[in-house]
Amino acid sequence: MKRKIAAILAADAVGYSRLVAEDEEDTLARLASYRSVFDDFINRFGGRIFNTAGDAILAEFESAVDAVRCAVDIQESLRTRNLAYPSSRKLSFRIGITIGDVVERSGDLLGDGVNVAARLESLAPEGGVCISRSAYEAVSNKLSVKFSDKGEQRLKNIPEPVHAYTFMLDNRSRARQEPSHMGSLLTRYRWAFVAVMILVAGVAGFMFAAGDRSGQDVTAPPTQATDPPILEAREPDIQPSESSSSPTESAALEPDSAKDSADTAAGDEGGASSTEEEQAFHLPSSDPVAREALLKRQWKDCHEGDKPEQAIQACTALIDYEIYTGADLASIYIELGRAQRSRKRVEEAIEAYTEAIRLEPSARAYNNRGIAYYDKGELQKAIDDYTEAIRLEPNYGQAFNNRAWTQVKAGRAPRALNDAQKAVRLLPMKAYAWDTRAHVHEALGNRNEAIRDFRKALDLDSESEGSRSGLKRLGVQP
Repeated sequence: MKRKIAAILAADAVGYSRLVAEDEEDTLARLASYRSVFDDFINRFGGRIFNTAGDAILAEFESAVDAVRCAVDIQESLRTRNLAYPSSRKLSFRIGITIGDVVERSGDLLGDGVNVAARLESLAPEGGVCISRSAYEAVSNKLSVKFSDKGEQRLKNIPEPVHAYTFMLDNRSRARQEPSHMGSLLTRYRWAFVAVMILVAGVAGFMFAAGDRSGQDVTAPPTQATDPPILEAREPDIQPSESSSSPTESAALEPDSAKDSADTAAGDEGGASSTEEEQAFHLPSSDPVAREALLKRQWKDCHEGDKPEQAIQACTALIDYEIYTGADLASIYIELGRAQRSRKRVEEAIEAYTEAIRLEPSARAYNNRGIAYYDKGELQKAIDDYTEAIRLEPNYGQAFNNRAWTQVKAGRAPRALNDAQKAVRLLPMKAYAWDTRAHVHEALGNRNEAIRDFRKALDLDSESEGSRSGLKRLGVQP
Protein backbone atom coordinates (compact mmCIF):
# COMPACT_ATOMS: atom_id res chain seq x y z
CA MET A 1 0.00 0.00 0.00
CA LYS A 2 1.16 3.50 -0.88
CA ARG A 3 0.45 6.52 1.32
CA LYS A 4 0.25 10.01 -0.18
CA ILE A 5 -1.38 13.43 0.01
CA ALA A 6 -4.00 14.13 -2.65
CA ALA A 7 -6.87 16.47 -3.46
CA ILE A 8 -10.03 14.37 -3.33
CA LEU A 9 -13.30 15.22 -5.10
CA ALA A 10 -16.48 13.46 -4.02
CA ALA A 11 -19.76 13.90 -5.91
CA ASP A 12 -23.23 12.50 -5.39
CA ALA A 13 -26.56 13.03 -7.13
CA VAL A 14 -29.36 14.84 -5.31
CA GLY A 15 -32.71 13.06 -5.03
CA TYR A 16 -31.56 10.24 -7.28
CA SER A 17 -33.83 7.56 -5.79
CA ARG A 18 -36.91 9.73 -6.27
CA LEU A 19 -36.01 10.50 -9.87
CA VAL A 20 -35.49 6.80 -10.61
CA ALA A 21 -38.82 5.93 -9.03
CA GLU A 22 -40.59 8.54 -11.18
CA ASP A 23 -38.92 7.67 -14.48
CA GLU A 24 -36.24 5.00 -14.32
CA GLU A 25 -35.33 4.89 -18.01
CA ASP A 26 -34.93 8.63 -18.42
CA THR A 27 -33.01 9.04 -15.15
CA LEU A 28 -30.54 6.25 -15.93
CA ALA A 29 -29.94 7.67 -19.40
CA ARG A 30 -29.33 11.13 -17.97
CA LEU A 31 -27.03 9.76 -15.28
CA ALA A 32 -24.90 8.08 -17.94
CA SER A 33 -24.79 11.36 -19.87
CA TYR A 34 -23.87 13.40 -16.81
CA ARG A 35 -21.24 10.85 -15.85
CA SER A 36 -19.60 11.48 -19.21
CA VAL A 37 -19.32 15.15 -18.22
CA PHE A 38 -17.48 14.15 -15.04
CA ASP A 39 -15.22 11.81 -17.00
CA ASP A 40 -14.35 14.47 -19.54
CA PHE A 41 -13.57 17.30 -17.13
CA ILE A 42 -11.75 15.13 -14.60
CA ASN A 43 -9.52 13.81 -17.36
CA ARG A 44 -9.04 17.34 -18.74
CA PHE A 45 -7.79 18.63 -15.38
CA GLY A 46 -5.43 15.72 -14.84
CA GLY A 47 -7.59 13.86 -12.34
CA ARG A 48 -8.43 10.19 -12.02
CA ILE A 49 -11.71 8.55 -11.05
CA PHE A 50 -10.83 5.82 -8.57
CA ASN A 51 -14.23 4.70 -7.42
CA THR A 52 -17.89 4.89 -8.41
CA ALA A 53 -20.95 3.44 -6.78
CA GLY A 54 -24.39 4.06 -8.24
CA ASP A 55 -24.71 7.81 -8.52
CA ALA A 56 -21.53 8.61 -6.52
CA ILE A 57 -18.11 9.49 -7.95
CA LEU A 58 -14.71 9.74 -6.25
CA ALA A 59 -11.71 11.27 -8.01
CA GLU A 60 -8.19 12.33 -7.07
CA PHE A 61 -6.10 15.28 -8.26
CA GLU A 62 -2.54 16.29 -7.63
CA SER A 63 -3.63 19.91 -7.22
CA ALA A 64 -6.51 21.42 -5.25
CA VAL A 65 -6.63 24.23 -7.82
CA ASP A 66 -7.28 21.71 -10.58
CA ALA A 67 -9.88 19.93 -8.44
CA VAL A 68 -11.83 23.15 -7.76
CA ARG A 69 -11.58 24.34 -11.36
CA CYS A 70 -12.84 20.95 -12.45
CA ALA A 71 -15.76 21.14 -10.02
CA VAL A 72 -16.71 24.62 -11.26
CA ASP A 73 -16.70 23.52 -14.89
CA ILE A 74 -18.65 20.35 -14.11
CA GLN A 75 -21.36 22.24 -12.26
CA GLU A 76 -21.50 24.86 -15.01
CA SER A 77 -21.99 22.18 -17.65
CA LEU A 78 -24.56 20.26 -15.61
CA ARG A 79 -26.49 23.43 -14.87
CA THR A 80 -26.82 24.02 -18.61
CA ARG A 81 -28.16 20.51 -19.05
CA ASN A 82 -30.60 20.91 -16.19
CA LEU A 83 -32.13 23.93 -17.88
CA ALA A 84 -33.73 21.29 -20.05
CA TYR A 85 -36.01 20.17 -17.26
CA PRO A 86 -38.53 21.59 -14.80
CA SER A 87 -37.20 21.85 -11.23
CA SER A 88 -38.87 18.60 -10.17
CA ARG A 89 -36.91 16.63 -12.79
CA LYS A 90 -33.49 18.24 -12.47
CA LEU A 91 -30.60 15.86 -11.81
CA SER A 92 -28.14 17.89 -9.76
CA PHE A 93 -24.96 16.96 -7.94
CA ARG A 94 -23.28 18.08 -4.76
CA ILE A 95 -19.47 18.10 -4.75
CA GLY A 96 -17.07 18.02 -1.80
CA ILE A 97 -13.32 18.66 -2.02
CA THR A 98 -10.48 18.38 0.48
CA ILE A 99 -6.74 17.84 0.62
CA GLY A 100 -5.86 14.91 2.81
CA ASP A 101 -3.84 11.82 3.56
CA VAL A 102 -4.91 8.72 1.61
CA VAL A 103 -3.72 5.17 1.13
CA GLU A 104 -3.68 3.63 -2.36
CA ARG A 105 -4.55 -0.04 -2.66
CA SER A 106 -5.07 -1.73 -6.02
CA GLY A 107 -5.94 1.59 -7.62
CA ASP A 108 -8.53 2.49 -4.97
CA LEU A 109 -7.96 5.20 -2.35
CA LEU A 110 -8.86 4.92 1.31
CA GLY A 111 -8.35 7.08 4.38
CA ASP A 112 -9.31 10.38 6.00
CA GLY A 113 -9.01 12.38 2.80
CA VAL A 114 -11.68 10.29 1.10
CA ASN A 115 -13.95 10.24 4.16
CA VAL A 116 -13.80 14.01 4.69
CA ALA A 117 -14.48 14.77 1.02
CA ALA A 118 -17.53 12.50 1.10
CA ARG A 119 -18.87 14.23 4.22
CA LEU A 120 -18.24 17.69 2.80
CA GLU A 121 -20.21 16.71 -0.29
CA SER A 122 -23.30 16.27 1.89
CA LEU A 123 -22.89 19.87 3.12
CA ALA A 124 -22.65 21.35 -0.37
CA PRO A 125 -25.65 23.20 -1.77
CA GLU A 126 -27.49 21.50 -4.60
CA GLY A 127 -25.50 22.21 -7.76
CA GLY A 128 -22.67 23.65 -5.65
CA VAL A 129 -19.39 22.75 -3.98
CA CYS A 130 -18.16 22.52 -0.40
CA ILE A 131 -14.42 22.53 0.34
CA SER A 132 -12.33 22.15 3.48
CA ARG A 133 -9.99 24.77 4.93
CA SER A 134 -6.99 22.94 3.53
CA ALA A 135 -8.43 23.20 0.01
CA TYR A 136 -9.58 26.78 0.58
CA GLU A 137 -6.11 27.92 1.63
CA ALA A 138 -4.66 26.30 -1.49
CA VAL A 139 -7.02 28.03 -3.93
CA SER A 140 -8.24 31.25 -2.29
CA ASN A 141 -5.52 33.45 -3.81
CA LYS A 142 -5.40 31.58 -7.12
CA LEU A 143 -9.03 31.47 -8.22
CA SER A 144 -11.52 34.32 -8.37
CA VAL A 145 -14.26 32.20 -6.83
CA LYS A 146 -16.26 33.72 -3.98
CA PHE A 147 -16.67 31.29 -1.09
CA SER A 148 -19.11 31.48 1.80
CA ASP A 149 -17.49 30.69 5.15
CA LYS A 150 -19.61 28.07 6.93
CA GLY A 151 -17.37 27.81 9.96
CA GLU A 152 -16.42 24.61 11.70
CA GLN A 153 -18.64 21.66 10.95
CA ARG A 154 -19.10 18.39 12.79
CA LEU A 155 -18.98 15.60 10.21
CA LYS A 156 -20.30 12.11 10.77
CA ASN A 157 -17.58 9.67 11.86
CA ILE A 158 -14.90 12.39 11.59
CA PRO A 159 -13.47 13.00 15.08
CA GLU A 160 -12.27 16.58 14.60
CA PRO A 161 -14.46 19.42 13.28
CA VAL A 162 -13.71 20.59 9.74
CA HIS A 163 -13.86 24.22 8.67
CA ALA A 164 -15.98 24.37 5.53
CA TYR A 165 -16.50 26.82 2.68
CA THR A 166 -19.20 26.64 0.01
CA PHE A 167 -20.03 28.33 -3.24
CA MET A 168 -22.76 28.24 -5.84
CA LEU A 169 -22.19 29.01 -9.51
CA ASP A 170 -24.59 31.95 -9.46
CA ASN A 171 -22.56 33.63 -6.72
CA ARG A 172 -19.09 33.12 -8.05
CA SER A 173 -16.69 34.93 -10.33
CA ARG A 174 -15.22 32.52 -12.80
CA ALA A 175 -11.54 31.71 -12.43
CA ARG A 176 -11.31 31.69 -16.21
CA GLN A 177 -13.53 34.22 -17.92
CA GLU A 178 -14.96 33.01 -21.21
CA PRO A 179 -15.90 35.77 -23.65
CA SER A 180 -18.31 33.47 -25.47
CA HIS A 181 -20.22 32.86 -22.23
CA MET A 182 -20.52 36.58 -21.57
CA GLY A 183 -21.63 37.11 -25.12
CA SER A 184 -24.33 34.52 -24.60
CA LEU A 185 -25.62 36.36 -21.53
CA LEU A 186 -25.74 39.64 -23.42
CA THR A 187 -27.58 37.93 -26.23
CA ARG A 188 -30.11 36.49 -23.79
CA TYR A 189 -30.88 39.89 -22.23
CA ARG A 190 -31.02 41.65 -25.57
CA TRP A 191 -33.52 39.14 -26.92
CA ALA A 192 -35.48 39.21 -23.69
CA PHE A 193 -36.00 42.95 -24.18
CA VAL A 194 -37.06 42.40 -27.78
CA ALA A 195 -39.49 39.66 -26.73
CA VAL A 196 -41.09 41.89 -24.08
CA MET A 197 -41.51 44.74 -26.53
CA ILE A 198 -43.11 42.39 -29.02
CA LEU A 199 -45.58 41.07 -26.46
CA VAL A 200 -46.49 44.61 -25.34
CA ALA A 201 -47.02 45.69 -28.91
CA GLY A 202 -49.13 42.61 -29.52
CA VAL A 203 -47.68 42.05 -32.93
CA ALA A 204 -47.48 38.29 -33.09
CA GLY A 205 -45.81 38.24 -36.47
CA PHE A 206 -42.73 39.91 -35.04
CA MET A 207 -42.02 36.85 -32.89
CA PHE A 208 -40.38 35.24 -35.88
CA ALA A 209 -38.47 38.27 -37.14
CA ALA A 210 -35.05 37.58 -35.63
CA GLY A 211 -33.28 36.32 -38.73
CA ASP A 212 -30.61 33.71 -38.14
CA ARG A 213 -27.36 33.17 -39.96
CA SER A 214 -28.80 30.58 -42.35
CA GLY A 215 -31.65 32.74 -43.59
CA GLN A 216 -34.26 31.06 -41.38
CA ASP A 217 -36.21 32.92 -38.69
CA VAL A 218 -35.62 32.45 -34.99
CA THR A 219 -37.53 33.89 -32.09
CA ALA A 220 -35.70 35.29 -29.12
CA PRO A 221 -34.49 32.82 -26.51
CA PRO A 222 -36.45 33.16 -23.29
CA THR A 223 -35.24 35.12 -20.31
CA GLN A 224 -34.30 33.20 -17.19
CA ALA A 225 -37.33 32.84 -15.00
CA THR A 226 -37.15 31.92 -11.34
CA ASP A 227 -37.40 28.26 -12.24
CA PRO A 228 -37.01 28.07 -15.99
CA PRO A 229 -38.17 24.79 -17.48
CA ILE A 230 -35.85 25.03 -20.46
CA LEU A 231 -34.36 21.99 -22.02
CA GLU A 232 -31.75 19.40 -21.82
CA ALA A 233 -28.40 20.41 -23.22
CA ARG A 234 -26.98 16.95 -22.90
CA GLU A 235 -23.33 16.59 -23.51
CA PRO A 236 -23.14 14.43 -26.01
CA ASP A 237 -21.69 11.60 -25.53
CA ILE A 238 -18.59 13.29 -24.17
CA GLN A 239 -17.98 9.64 -23.39
CA PRO A 240 -18.79 8.09 -26.79
CA SER A 241 -20.83 4.99 -27.32
CA GLU A 242 -18.82 3.02 -29.81
CA SER A 243 -20.03 0.83 -32.59
CA SER A 244 -19.45 -2.86 -32.09
CA SER A 245 -18.38 -3.36 -35.67
CA SER A 246 -14.68 -3.78 -36.30
CA PRO A 247 -12.66 -1.96 -38.92
CA THR A 248 -12.88 -3.35 -42.44
CA GLU A 249 -10.99 -2.70 -45.62
CA SER A 250 -13.64 -0.26 -46.78
CA ALA A 251 -14.54 1.36 -43.47
CA ALA A 252 -11.57 0.95 -41.24
CA LEU A 253 -12.07 3.52 -38.54
CA GLU A 254 -14.12 2.99 -35.45
CA PRO A 255 -16.54 5.93 -35.12
CA ASP A 256 -17.46 7.50 -31.80
CA SER A 257 -21.00 6.30 -32.21
CA ALA A 258 -22.83 3.59 -34.04
CA LYS A 259 -24.71 6.22 -35.95
CA ASP A 260 -21.50 7.26 -37.70
CA SER A 261 -21.90 4.11 -39.78
CA ALA A 262 -25.65 4.46 -40.24
CA ASP A 263 -27.08 3.75 -43.64
CA THR A 264 -26.92 6.99 -45.58
CA ALA A 265 -30.36 6.30 -46.94
CA ALA A 266 -31.83 6.53 -43.46
CA GLY A 267 -32.04 10.29 -43.68
CA ASP A 268 -34.20 10.07 -46.76
CA GLU A 269 -36.89 8.01 -45.09
CA GLY A 270 -38.92 9.06 -42.13
CA GLY A 271 -37.20 12.45 -41.97
CA ALA A 272 -38.80 15.60 -40.68
CA SER A 273 -41.77 16.82 -42.65
CA SER A 274 -41.72 20.23 -44.26
CA THR A 275 -43.84 21.49 -41.36
CA GLU A 276 -41.38 20.11 -38.81
CA GLU A 277 -38.47 21.56 -40.76
CA GLU A 278 -40.12 24.96 -40.72
CA GLN A 279 -40.84 24.72 -37.00
CA ALA A 280 -37.30 23.55 -36.20
CA PHE A 281 -35.93 27.06 -36.65
CA HIS A 282 -38.47 28.80 -34.42
CA LEU A 283 -37.98 28.83 -30.64
CA PRO A 284 -41.25 29.79 -28.95
CA SER A 285 -40.71 32.49 -26.34
CA SER A 286 -44.23 32.73 -24.96
CA ASP A 287 -44.89 29.04 -24.33
CA PRO A 288 -42.31 27.43 -21.96
CA VAL A 289 -43.82 23.99 -22.39
CA ALA A 290 -43.60 24.13 -26.17
CA ARG A 291 -40.07 25.52 -25.92
CA GLU A 292 -39.04 22.63 -23.67
CA ALA A 293 -40.52 20.05 -25.97
CA LEU A 294 -38.90 21.54 -29.07
CA LEU A 295 -35.43 21.92 -27.55
CA LYS A 296 -35.50 18.46 -26.03
CA ARG A 297 -36.51 16.85 -29.30
CA GLN A 298 -33.89 18.78 -31.24
CA TRP A 299 -31.11 17.98 -28.76
CA LYS A 300 -31.93 14.30 -28.92
CA ASP A 301 -32.24 14.35 -32.71
CA CYS A 302 -28.85 16.06 -32.89
CA HIS A 303 -27.05 13.79 -30.40
CA GLU A 304 -28.95 10.52 -30.41
CA GLY A 305 -30.89 10.30 -33.65
CA ASP A 306 -30.10 7.70 -36.29
CA LYS A 307 -31.25 9.75 -39.30
CA PRO A 308 -28.44 11.98 -40.59
CA GLU A 309 -30.58 14.59 -42.32
CA GLN A 310 -32.75 14.96 -39.24
CA ALA A 311 -29.62 15.29 -37.09
CA ILE A 312 -28.18 17.93 -39.43
CA GLN A 313 -31.41 19.92 -39.24
CA ALA A 314 -31.60 19.67 -35.45
CA CYS A 315 -27.93 20.52 -34.85
CA THR A 316 -28.16 23.49 -37.22
CA ALA A 317 -31.23 24.81 -35.39
CA LEU A 318 -29.51 24.51 -31.99
CA ILE A 319 -26.53 26.45 -33.34
CA ASP A 320 -28.72 29.15 -34.82
CA TYR A 321 -30.59 29.76 -31.57
CA GLU A 322 -27.34 31.14 -30.09
CA ILE A 323 -28.21 29.92 -26.60
CA TYR A 324 -25.38 27.37 -26.25
CA THR A 325 -21.72 28.19 -25.68
CA GLY A 326 -18.41 26.54 -24.85
CA ALA A 327 -18.31 22.76 -24.55
CA ASP A 328 -22.05 22.46 -25.21
CA LEU A 329 -21.82 24.32 -28.51
CA ALA A 330 -18.70 22.34 -29.41
CA SER A 331 -20.58 19.10 -28.81
CA ILE A 332 -23.32 20.23 -31.20
CA TYR A 333 -20.72 20.93 -33.90
CA ILE A 334 -19.21 17.47 -33.34
CA GLU A 335 -22.61 15.85 -33.82
CA LEU A 336 -23.20 18.01 -36.90
CA GLY A 337 -19.88 16.82 -38.30
CA ARG A 338 -20.74 13.18 -37.64
CA ALA A 339 -24.07 13.53 -39.39
CA GLN A 340 -22.43 15.30 -42.34
CA ARG A 341 -19.81 12.57 -42.58
CA SER A 342 -22.45 9.85 -42.60
CA ARG A 343 -24.00 11.62 -45.59
CA LYS A 344 -20.58 11.56 -47.33
CA ARG A 345 -20.24 15.33 -46.99
CA VAL A 346 -16.66 15.14 -45.81
CA GLU A 347 -15.70 18.78 -46.35
CA GLU A 348 -18.71 19.98 -44.34
CA ALA A 349 -17.85 17.47 -41.62
CA ILE A 350 -14.28 18.75 -41.40
CA GLU A 351 -15.57 22.33 -41.15
CA ALA A 352 -17.88 21.37 -38.28
CA TYR A 353 -15.14 19.51 -36.40
CA THR A 354 -12.76 22.43 -36.91
CA GLU A 355 -15.31 24.80 -35.38
CA ALA A 356 -15.75 22.42 -32.44
CA ILE A 357 -11.99 22.47 -31.91
CA ARG A 358 -11.94 26.26 -32.06
CA LEU A 359 -14.66 26.46 -29.42
CA GLU A 360 -13.38 23.74 -27.09
CA PRO A 361 -10.35 21.68 -28.15
CA SER A 362 -11.02 18.08 -27.17
CA ALA A 363 -9.61 14.67 -27.93
CA ARG A 364 -12.98 13.59 -29.26
CA ALA A 365 -13.17 16.45 -31.76
CA TYR A 366 -9.66 15.77 -33.05
CA ASN A 367 -10.35 12.03 -33.30
CA ASN A 368 -13.51 12.63 -35.31
CA ARG A 369 -11.83 15.13 -37.61
CA GLY A 370 -9.04 12.59 -38.13
CA ILE A 371 -11.62 10.06 -39.32
CA ALA A 372 -13.00 12.62 -41.77
CA TYR A 373 -9.49 13.35 -43.09
CA TYR A 374 -9.03 9.60 -43.50
CA ASP A 375 -12.24 9.46 -45.55
CA LYS A 376 -10.84 12.26 -47.70
CA GLY A 377 -7.59 10.36 -48.24
CA GLU A 378 -5.46 12.91 -46.39
CA LEU A 379 -3.75 10.32 -44.22
CA GLN A 380 -1.05 12.52 -42.71
CA LYS A 381 -3.62 15.08 -41.54
CA ALA A 382 -5.60 12.20 -40.04
CA ILE A 383 -2.51 10.93 -38.22
CA ASP A 384 -1.75 14.45 -36.95
CA ASP A 385 -5.27 14.75 -35.52
CA TYR A 386 -5.10 11.36 -33.81
CA THR A 387 -1.75 12.39 -32.35
CA GLU A 388 -3.29 15.57 -30.94
CA ALA A 389 -6.21 13.57 -29.53
CA ILE A 390 -3.75 11.30 -27.75
CA ARG A 391 -1.82 14.29 -26.43
CA LEU A 392 -5.02 15.66 -24.91
CA GLU A 393 -6.19 12.28 -23.64
CA PRO A 394 -3.26 9.84 -23.25
CA ASN A 395 -5.51 6.82 -22.72
CA TYR A 396 -7.82 7.42 -25.69
CA GLY A 397 -8.03 3.90 -27.07
CA GLN A 398 -9.98 4.83 -30.20
CA ALA A 399 -7.34 7.38 -31.24
CA PHE A 400 -4.58 4.78 -30.83
CA ASN A 401 -6.65 2.30 -32.85
CA ASN A 402 -7.35 4.80 -35.61
CA ARG A 403 -3.77 5.99 -35.81
CA ALA A 404 -2.59 2.39 -36.07
CA TRP A 405 -5.03 1.65 -38.88
CA THR A 406 -4.10 4.80 -40.76
CA GLN A 407 -0.40 4.07 -40.40
CA VAL A 408 -1.00 0.66 -41.98
CA LYS A 409 -2.91 2.22 -44.87
CA ALA A 410 -0.06 4.71 -45.30
CA GLY A 411 2.40 1.81 -45.62
CA ARG A 412 3.95 2.34 -42.20
CA ALA A 413 3.09 -0.96 -40.52
CA PRO A 414 6.18 -0.98 -38.24
CA ARG A 415 5.06 2.33 -36.72
CA ALA A 416 1.50 1.04 -36.35
CA LEU A 417 2.28 -1.94 -34.14
CA ASN A 418 2.94 0.04 -30.95
CA ASP A 419 -0.34 1.96 -31.36
CA ALA A 420 -2.23 -1.26 -32.06
CA GLN A 421 -0.76 -2.84 -28.92
CA LYS A 422 -1.91 0.12 -26.83
CA ALA A 423 -5.38 0.05 -28.38
CA VAL A 424 -5.82 -3.62 -27.45
CA ARG A 425 -4.62 -2.93 -23.93
CA LEU A 426 -6.99 0.03 -23.51
CA LEU A 427 -9.95 -1.60 -25.32
CA PRO A 428 -9.60 -5.32 -24.58
CA MET A 429 -13.30 -6.03 -25.15
CA LYS A 430 -13.58 -4.21 -28.48
CA ALA A 431 -13.40 -6.47 -31.52
CA TYR A 432 -12.21 -3.65 -33.76
CA ALA A 433 -9.04 -3.16 -31.69
CA TRP A 434 -8.07 -6.81 -32.11
CA ASP A 435 -8.97 -6.65 -35.79
CA THR A 436 -6.73 -3.62 -36.30
CA ARG A 437 -3.79 -5.31 -34.61
CA ALA A 438 -4.43 -8.40 -36.72
CA HIS A 439 -4.17 -6.28 -39.86
CA VAL A 440 -0.91 -4.79 -38.58
CA HIS A 441 0.53 -8.27 -37.92
CA GLU A 442 -0.64 -9.39 -41.34
CA ALA A 443 1.11 -6.43 -42.97
CA LEU A 444 4.29 -7.24 -41.03
CA GLY A 445 4.17 -10.90 -42.07
CA ASN A 446 3.40 -12.15 -38.54
CA ARG A 447 0.97 -14.83 -39.70
CA ASN A 448 0.38 -16.65 -36.41
CA GLU A 449 -0.17 -13.41 -34.47
CA ALA A 450 -2.56 -12.17 -37.15
CA ILE A 451 -4.60 -15.39 -37.02
CA ARG A 452 -4.76 -15.19 -33.23
CA ASP A 453 -6.01 -11.61 -33.27
CA PHE A 454 -8.52 -12.17 -36.07
CA ARG A 455 -9.96 -15.09 -34.08
CA LYS A 456 -10.14 -13.02 -30.92
CA ALA A 457 -12.01 -10.30 -32.82
CA LEU A 458 -14.52 -12.88 -34.06
CA ASP A 459 -14.93 -14.24 -30.54
CA LEU A 460 -15.93 -10.73 -29.43
CA ASP A 461 -18.02 -9.97 -32.52
CA SER A 462 -19.11 -12.84 -34.74
CA GLU A 463 -20.28 -10.32 -37.36
CA SER A 464 -16.79 -8.90 -37.92
CA GLU A 465 -16.49 -9.34 -41.66
CA GLY A 466 -13.05 -7.76 -41.74
CA SER A 467 -11.71 -10.41 -39.40
CA ARG A 468 -13.49 -13.20 -41.26
CA SER A 469 -11.97 -11.99 -44.54
CA GLY A 470 -8.57 -11.73 -42.90
CA LEU A 471 -8.62 -15.37 -41.83
CA LYS A 472 -9.62 -16.41 -45.32
CA ARG A 473 -6.72 -14.45 -46.80
CA LEU A 474 -4.42 -16.33 -44.47
CA GLY A 475 -5.87 -19.67 -45.55
CA VAL A 476 -7.71 -20.35 -42.31
CA GLN A 477 -11.33 -21.32 -42.02
CA PRO A 478 -13.18 -18.78 -39.81
